[in-house]
Amino acid sequence: MPRYEDFHATNGTFEKIFFSGRTASGAGFSPDIWNDCPIVQMSLDPTIGLFVFDDFPVLQATGFPYTIYTDTTDTFTSLTGQRGGVGRFALSGTDNDECFAVYNQASGIILMDAATDPFYNWWFEARLKPSQVAAEHGIFVGLVGAGEVGADLMNTDDMVMKVVNSIGFQIISDAAGATNAVIQTIHQKSAGARVAVDATAGTATAAWIKFGMKSVLGRVYFYLNGVKLDTSVYVTATNFPISVSMCPTFGVKIGSGAAENLDIDWWAAAQLRAA
Repeated sequence: MPRYEDFHATNGTFEKIFFSGRTASGAGFSPDIWNDCPIVQMSLDPTIGLFVFDDFPVLQATGFPYTIYTDTTDTFTSLTGQRGGVGRFALSGTDNDECFAVYNQASGIILMDAATDPFYNWWFEARLKPSQVAAEHGIFVGLVGAGEVGADLMNTDDMVMKVVNSIGFQIISDAAGATNAVIQTIHQKSAGARVAVDATAGTATAAWIKFGMKSVLGRVYFYLNGVKLDTSVYVTATNFPISVSMCPTFGVKIGSGAAENLDIDWWAAAQLRAA
């Protein structure tokens, strides 16, 4: 099997093909996250690794291949009039309603592993747009342990996420005001505790935001709109969800009577396969 370093030798060509002229703030993949990911090789040879991507050209009424958790009047469906594809979490406005989607809930996509072997490197990015950041709500974008997402992923009223194996981004507030727009980077370990890697990682707006993560030799880096944040976390940190198979997970819970949407343009996740 080719060594990881062999892929780096091809990245000059790969980057020119896929990232030439791209910018961190653009609508597509963020170069600093993906320019060392052998997407083409993974797509052609599954022994190299796994690359999964959804641009939402279609979203089945059943939600497949997603597992959907939603209250009665809320939906996760394709947004009409978007030829390129957009999925919409639509919440009708009942207090504490929620809508979450999980990809491959049964098995997961990315394995959190303590090994520093580069074959465990992984990548994740998603582009989403909240309809508002002024009223009470909780939004999560990231990875959650396989089989761990269920109804009430976030607590009633305070929107604090249940302590499940997870890592990613959270926008949370239990009271209306400017703090609703604060983006946090977090990780949690089941039966452990929530850890804020950065409690003020960024500021959300009612516009498209790219949320990205990248694990290199056991250290996870976080990105907002393609720009690497100052704080990172090593997989051996306390309450890191180690040795857990994780699923791409997205969703929102509202804490007021105001209707709210969360749109997702695309997401991608990849991991090199162990030798």
